[in-house]
Amino acid sequence: MKTKSVQPVASFVTSGICNLKRTGLEINKNPSFDVWVTIGESLRSLGGGVLWWIGDWLNYGEKNYGSKYTQVMASTDYDYQTLRDAKWLSSKIELSRRRDNLSWSHHQEVAALEPTEQDKLLSDAEANGWTRNQLRTKIRETKHPPNDAPSEDKQIEALQRAFNKLSPEGRSAFLQWAERQSDTP
Repeated sequence: MKTKSVQPVASFVTSGICNLKRTGLEINKNPSFDVWVTIGESLRSLGGGVLWWIGDWLNYGEKNYGSKYTQVMASTDYDYQTLRDAKWLSSKIELSRRRDNLSWSHHQEVAALEPTEQDKLLSDAEANGWTRNQLRTKIRETKHPPNDAPSEDKQIEALQRAFNKLSPEGRSAFLQWAERQSDTP
């Protein structure tokens, strides 16, 4: 899947078509519908990059300034967990391997995997137009193929082992619970 080229928002700002402010967007000069659509596409592409940029920024700060980088984290107005997630994901998937056509969430799904697995799954997601949930399902199937499910006999054996580890009181409580469950319609 090819990456659609998006005109940078900066070109609209420098041409006076719009002004970006921290709290909003001012549109000037009555742009045509097509230009207005292009501005929206540019803004959407920026929105997906903010957490990558912050994560890369934090990783750079840690590498180059040591623990001092944590002193400026509060200046981002993001909560700690968001910053931690951004930093972690940016460190797990280097810039050259990120997919412009996939969301931050797609990349989050594969981040814990080995780089070669990440690349394969991200490429598959991109080529097949998978949603984040579809990618998540493929990852689960890869880790636990449907035919790897333990047989019923193995499941029963595991339950028996667990039951045998219970104290006498625990066994009694479990049997009472099981009896109540079998009486329930």
